[in-house]
Amino acid sequence: SDLDWGARGPLLRVALVVCCALGLAAVPAGATALTRGFADDVWFTGGSTWVQKTIATGAKVALLEVDWSAVEPHAPRDAADAADPGAPQYDFGYLDSVVKEFVGTGVSVAFEVTHAPGWAEPPGGPAALEAGGDWRPNASAFGALGRALATRYSGTYKDPTDPNQALPRVRYFEAWVEPNLAVHLAPQWLKHGRTWTYAAPGIYRGLLNAFYAGV
Repeated sequence: SDLDWGARGPLLRVALVVCCALGLAAVPAGATALTRGFADDVWFTGGSTWVQKTIATGAKVALLEVDWSAVEPHAPRDAADAADPGAPQYDFGYLDSVVKEFVGTGVSVAFEVTHAPGWAEPPGGPAALEAGGDWRPNASAFGALGRALATRYSGTYKDPTDPNQALPRVRYFEAWVEPNLAVHLAPQWLKHGRTWTYAAPGIYRGLLNAFYAGV
């Protein structure tokens, strides 16, 4: 659920209390407790203030959206560049800074990678979906991005701003967001004559398998 410190805060707290109370009666003795995590873009806009608020909730995971079109706005020159996080087409500066905010906080970072750049989409899709990075993303390019991300945040990759330090390690990756919705992945369906067939599951399978292999 989204991290929300506004008007919905009291409602969220009530919902959590109710859920926990119901859960206590159903969870077998000795079962592992759920891990609390949040997903939002506030860490990119509010910096350390929101990191501290996240810590205060007892959360253990922060899911950061990695906008593919923002970190790789230009096509790589070749396959070697595509998987190299130091190649010129990549721009990880803003992501580095947020990941470093969580070092030593007890909150693990997870990446949710989505929204293809225009060069990684074929032409011919609806303008809004092409612009949103949702139209038939290139699975091979997505896999190379997965490798680049896993390399950069392996815990051994040198921080470009401080060569004496390594960038933090990120252990958790999520390939795409809500691929069952046309606003995130399209086309969802294809028409063959008078029959409609699923399209998105196959597209997503290709993205997921390539990304997993890259990571």
